[in-house]
This record gives sequence, C-alpha cells and structure tokens, in this order.
Amino acid sequence: MASGQARTEEVSEEVGYAFLTAAVAGNETAIAAAVDSEPSVVNSGGGSLRWTQLHTAARNGPKEAAAALLRAHAAVDAQDSSGSTPLHLAAGNGHKEVVDMLLRAHATVDAQYSDASTPLHLAVDKGHKEVADMLLRAHATVDARDSDAWTPLHLAADNGHKEVVDVLLRAHATVDAQDSDASTPLHLAVNKGHKEVADMLLRAHAAVDARDSDAWTPLHLAAGNGHKEVVVVLLHAHAMVDAQDSDASTPLHLAVDKGHKKVADMLLRAHAAVDARDSDAWTPLHLAADNGHKEVVDMLLRAHASVNARDSDGLTPLHLAAYKGHKEVADVLLCAGAMVDALDDDNRTALRVAAKSKHLDVVRLLLEWRAVPHAIRPSLALAGKSTTYKRLRDVFDDTVPKTEQQLKSARAAWLAAADATNTDVVATHPTDQALVALQAANNNFVAAPDGQANEAASHAGGDPLEDFTGPTREAAIEHGGDKADKLRNRTASRRPIPPATDPQPSAGGGGCATPPPPFASPSSVPTATATASHAPLSAGAACSAVTPATLSAPPTVPAAGATAALRPQAAAPRPPNADVFAGARDWTITETADWLVECVARVYDAPRRAELQAIVRATAAAKHSVTGESLVSSPNVHKIAVCLLGDWGGRLGVVASVTSFIEKVQLYAV
Repeated sequence: MASGQARTEEVSEEVGYAFLTAAVAGNETAIAAAVDSEPSVVNSGGGSLRWTQLHTAARNGPKEAAAALLRAHAAVDAQDSSGSTPLHLAAGNGHKEVVDMLLRAHATVDAQYSDASTPLHLAVDKGHKEVADMLLRAHATVDARDSDAWTPLHLAADNGHKEVVDVLLRAHATVDAQDSDASTPLHLAVNKGHKEVADMLLRAHAAVDARDSDAWTPLHLAAGNGHKEVVVVLLHAHAMVDAQDSDASTPLHLAVDKGHKKVADMLLRAHAAVDARDSDAWTPLHLAADNGHKEVVDMLLRAHASVNARDSDGLTPLHLAAYKGHKEVADVLLCAGAMVDALDDDNRTALRVAAKSKHLDVVRLLLEWRAVPHAIRPSLALAGKSTTYKRLRDVFDDTVPKTEQQLKSARAAWLAAADATNTDVVATHPTDQALVALQAANNNFVAAPDGQANEAASHAGGDPLEDFTGPTREAAIEHGGDKADKLRNRTASRRPIPPATDPQPSAGGGGCATPPPPFASPSSVPTATATASHAPLSAGAACSAVTPATLSAPPTVPAAGATAALRPQAAAPRPPNADVFAGARDWTITETADWLVECVARVYDAPRRAELQAIVRATAAAKHSVTGESLVSSPNVHKIAVCLLGDWGGRLGVVASVTSFIEKVQLYAV
C-alpha cells in the first residue's frame, strides 16, 4: 500500500506539472489528456501550503487556467494548510475576473481561514475597491469579524482607503464597530493621520468621542501623534477637548509630551484646560519641562499655565527640568516666576536635584537666581551673617518644644536670632508652628562652616556694585554692570570723582542724600536715605533733585523740664498708584508690558527711551509672557528685572528702576 501511494504521488507530481503548464497556456487538449491520465490531478495539492491547482491559478491570475480547472470540476472551496480558499487568494490579489468566475461557480463568499478573515477582509485590506464591491453584491457579510474583531471597515480606515470606505459605508457597514481593544474605525483612521477618511466617518455619524480600552478618544490619538489636520477635523466635529483617558491624561497632555507645539496650540485655542492633572497630578507644563520642550513650555506659560504647580510628590516643573538638565527650560520657568527654592515632599529643591544629577550648567543657573545651597529653609542660609546662622542652629538643635512655656521660650530665642532677612519664614508661619516646621527640617540641615552660608548667599546673586557708594557708585552705574568686577578691583587706586556741586546740608538735616543700593536691606540704609526714592540718577543728574524739603525733618526735642514725649514720625503715605497695584494679580500680558514700558520711560530720554521700551515690550510680552501674577509671585525681583531688560540688563540704573517697580507691585498687590 505504501509503495502504491508513493507511485501515485510520483505520477501525480509529473502529471500535475504537465497539467498546470497546460492550464496556464489555456491548452484545453493538454488539460483533457492530463485529466484522462490521472483524474485526481485537478485537486492535487503540493508543498507545505497544500495548494491545489486552482489555488495557484487564483493567486497568479490567469483567468484561462482558472476557467479550465473549473470546467474540469476543480473543488472551488478547497482549503490550503491555513484554511484559505481560491477566492481568498483571488480577492486578496485583486484578480476581479477570477473572483467573478469563482463566484459564478458558487464559491463560499464568507469562507474564513485561520485568523477568521473573509475574502472581503483581504480585498479591503489591499484597497481593491472593485473586488470588494463584487463580493458585497454577492452578499458578503459587510461586518464580518476576524480574530481581532476587525471588520472590513476597520481595515479600510486603518489603511486610508477612502474609496473602499465609501463602498463599505454605502453597504451599511457599522460605523462604530469596536474591535477587541474597543477601537472604532475612526480611532484607526485618526491614529494613522488619514484626514479624509476621518471626515467621511464623521459625516457618517461616527461617535467623535468613542473610547477604546485605554479610554482614549480619537482626539487623544490625533494629538499624541501630532496629526494637526485631523485635530482640526475632530474639533470642528465638537470633540471633547478635555476628555481624560484611564490615566486622566487629556489630549493636551499627549500633545505636549511628544512636543507637538502646533497641536497643543490648537487645543489651547479650543479652550483646553492648561492646568489639567493626570493621575500623578502632572500638568502639561510638567510634561513639557520634563521632556525639555522649550517652545512648548513658553507657549503654555503664555496660556497662563501654573508655573509652580506641584504633582503628587510635590515636584514642580522646575524640579523636573533641573533633574533632566534642561537649562533653557529652567531659565524660562524662572523668568516666569518659578519658585527657585520650592521643596518637594522629600524636602528637595531644584538645586539639590540638579546637583545630584550632575547638571552643572543648571546648578550655575539656579545659583544665579539665588538658590539656597546649604539649607532646606531659605531663611537660614540667607540669614546674612554666619553668627546669625549659628545662633539659629543653636535654637533648633534641641528637641521640639513640648510645653507652652518651652514653645514661648524657643520662639523668643528664634526672634532674637532672626534679622530682617528671616521675615519670610515668620510670614509663612505666622504662628508658633513655625518652630515645629523648622525643627522638623532640622535633621536634614548640613552644618556650614563659619561664613559659608553668607558667602553662598552673596555668590548666588545681588548687586554687583554693592561695594560702591556715593559718586563712585554713580560712575560705576554709567559704566554698566558688565564692568562692575573690574571697577571693584580698581577701587583702591582709583582717583576719587569730585562730588556734584550740591547745596550744603542745613542744620535742619536737609541737603542731598545718596541713593541707596537698589537691593540693600533696610537695616543697611541710613534713615534719611531709606526715605529717599530708589529711582536711579540719570547721567549727570543733579543731586538737588532730592530737595531738603522732601526729606523728613528730625523730631523736635522738648525743652528742658518738659514732660511731653517725642512725637513719632507719620507713616509714609501710600503712593498714588497703590490702588492700581492692588489689582496687579489680574493684569494681562499686555497690561503688564504697558506698565513696565511706562516704568522704564522715566530713565532715559528719547531716542534711547523708545529703544528700551521696545525691548521691554518684546521681552515681557513676546518672549516671557509676563503677567501681573508673575511679578507678584517672583521670588527674585532683581533677576526678573534683568530678564525683562534683555541686552540692557547690565545697566544698573534701569535695572534699579524696574526692580523698584516690581517691589511696589509685590508690596501692594492683594
């Protein structure tokens, strides 16, 4: 039996080759001879696929061979090793004449092979519109499902075959059919950026906000892949702009994460929530900062994104930019008012994160913004004196006060140690809980050697001309801040500049007061000087601009034997624009720029005034998108003033004017 079977296969192979050659050539005489020699040759199969002669003819497409085989009674629904019929092969390869022959021979139109695909699936997948139409007219199931639950419409949409999509929709395909991942044809079209197909599906009433298994809408996919034209189509169809996926991410999150600036801008113009939070409480600004997308960061800040937003771990966008070493992004955030010493839930500042990640350029940037290098609480390192720093450590080296009396005693010691630069902690913790907060942080302090805290704070920033006073300072201002170091080194050998010819001080304390350094603390400024205007003197300006009449007169001393107490001086009056400053938090970008332009107008005469005003407007509005809220919340007034002045940031006169203006905004803003 075995030998007989071997002989049959050998004969079949020889006869089969002759038969196929005759079939391809359309030689009916040769075909008839082969069939007479061995009738089984018609349905013989060979090779690993077990294709019959009809499979081969259907795949390669010679209609004559297929016709001859069908006349010889070839099995029209024979299946190969994967379950494919000749109709699968003819449809997938677009041989419409062979498809027509097979259908006329009553081939099974919805035959399925191993992955449950039908001939219609294969025709649609390859974009064979006419073959698909023939199969549908032969009553193929328009919504047949393969093993992934894809319908033919899923395939057509995924491949962008708009003409085939039209054929299927006319045949009443289910427009919102969901596959095994709950994706609709619209999801697939949008994911690949097929704008016209997406538009066709939406016109056929596809659900614009359909959700897949990850709760992604089509807008999530379009935004995440940067398909801006598809985003426009979806927004015009009223897609939900703030839809959240399973991680609570919005389309804006996905666009920003991939750096798709134009798509993000479209979403913001469609009123997407700029501070939307995902499941980790990340805003889009967190993602942009983390990925170093500087232009996207700038755009989000223009849209009033919260620059100091904290995630579930207390991390701000500045922390993330510092951790990844994105210096330019960090600079943009700082110029927009990011808190340089903000702490996360593990008491880490951006400086600590950058240093641990060895991003030295970011470390330098943060120090320029006066980041505190040696303490968790800024006021300890900014105490101004190493002695104050050590006294503060002595106060909090013991255990946390437990009784009310211990708490009062510790607070008294704290107030005795603190100076003017510590008022930020007192203001932040107006109750005795300030002690508890500082004590809790004490275990993480690193003791700084004598003078190190003060040195660090000094190196981190400040007035580069703080060593100069009087006429020498005015001369230094004229040279500009970029030459401050050279001037400081030459102070000892420099010939003194003659003072301006000012009226001599009168016995009543009048005369000319030297303007204080613009960033000096109140404790370092004489009383009479502290009441003078901080506006810088322009080149050659006479000191008589501050007349004796404008200075406060000394208190009247009572006559001998008098018991009347000295009258305290009246409090300084509020400036006339204090009420305007009260609403500074609500200033728009344009309004803030207008105020800054007006501020610098007092420093220089035209045409330099016009040049400076143009720079300030471009820097404040176009580059950094500064708002009133940015000015109010800025932790470093001097640095933001320098940023706003661009190339003029080295001229201390105008820097002092802008700094004074921002200080007033912060003082009177509600």
